[in-house]
Amino acid sequence: MRKFAVILLCVIFLFAMFGCASVKKASTFNGLKLCQGKENVGHYHGKNWGIYVLWIPILTGDSDKVEADGGALINTTLLKDTVNLDSLAAMITRIAKADGADTVVDMVSSRNTVWVAPFLVVFMKNVSMSANGVK
Repeated sequence: MRKFAVILLCVIFLFAMFGCASVKKASTFNGLKLCQGKENVGHYHGKNWGIYVLWIPILTGDSDKVEADGGALINTTLLKDTVNLDSLAAMITRIAKADGADTVVDMVSSRNTVWVAPFLVVFMKNVSMSANGVK
């Protein structure tokens, strides 16, 4: 019974710590416009990362559960490839639209893959994206 409890705690720890998706919103611009002729809604910065064995996703952030500055406590998914620009763009535009934006401008992204030493086949993938929401 004790061994099962330790294994269960390890699995919960893995789900909580590995694989995360988040979006943060900035809305203070000191009277400056993000886009000429449009009203500011917010600047959004989203991240999604996960653990992969070779090209196979193990634990990744679940971009469907993310809300601006909050959302699900554990937003991890198992064996689903969500660490990509398509899912991140969908996440940011969904949140910007929910905040009242009808246009997203100046979208910039980056992606990164890092080898997790000492494991030869384990990698951490990370994507991030920023965009301005206006209406």
